[in-house]
Amino acid sequence: MLIQGDPKLGTDNLDPMHHDVIEGNLSVLKYKLTNSTVKGHKDCKIENIKLDPGNIGLHADMICPSLKMYGTYSINGRLVALPVEGTGEYSIITTVAVHKFANENWKDVSNDTQDPVFEANFKKLIESANKLFKTIPIEDLFKN
Repeated sequence: MLIQGDPKLGTDNLDPMHHDVIEGNLSVLKYKLTNSTVKGHKDCKIENIKLDPGNIGLHADMICPSLKMYGTYSINGRLVALPVEGTGEYSIITTVAVHKFANENWKDVSNDTQDPVFEANFKKLIESANKLFKTIPIEDLFKN
């Protein structure tokens, strides 16, 4: 329901998810992703859902077997220890092999690139979840 969206509830379909601009302005690396599309959220599983009514909060793990993101990029700076500069089209597919590399090198990759991309994706997911929670009682969402 969250990913598929529902026009009656005012929630958008999030697969594919579109971003006009995502900017990363880091001390060693500056990049801009434009006209980006993310596909694969429909295959994600949401697990370990924990409600925190006292803080009006919710925690959940989102496990995605594969995500594909593509669009146009411009980049300038250093990635880990390598100088990078350029513009063009990009396509990123995260699969088990990519996750293995990321798990082994997560700190360097994370510090340099991921936060702006994750924030843009999660912002759309959270906006949609908030719309959903305003229209459907939370206890109805988690009935088996």
